Amino acid sequence: MDWQITGDRPVYLQLIEQLELAIAAGEYSPGARLPGVRELAAQAAVNPNTMQRALQELESRGLLASQRTAGRCVTGSGEAIAALRGRLAAAQAALFLERMGQLGYSRAESLAFLQPAGSPQAGGAGERTAADRAQAPNAPKEE
Repeated sequence: MDWQITGDRPVYLQLIEQLELAIAAGEYSPGARLPGVRELAAQAAVNPNTMQRALQELESRGLLASQRTAGRCVTGSGEAIAALRGRLAAAQAALFLERMGQLGYSRAESLAFLQPAGSPQAGGAGERTAADRAQAPNAPKEE
């Protein structure tokens, strides 16, 4: 797993988010055993206590299960993983719409960027409308 830890937020929250993403993406499949706390901490270059805190939080959320002799495993509940994936996807969609709104795009215009290229609805995400050109008069003109 490729850990990306920054100094702008608490480390344990970043660990939780990255582990959730790995579980949702299938990097750790349902029922899979996780490496031990010390091994994960070494991989992420964090204090083992910080990693332990993140893993305990994931346990309390029902995404990990502790087994006395076998360590921690990802939940076998497909519903819990599907709910996680849905929550993460909804957060990304909301962030996308918020950022597009900051650029001046309406919700409908923003969603058009998500349509497959060449779709009759979208007209291709790369095409600029007259309104787009009016908002950016110094942008290169299309021929």
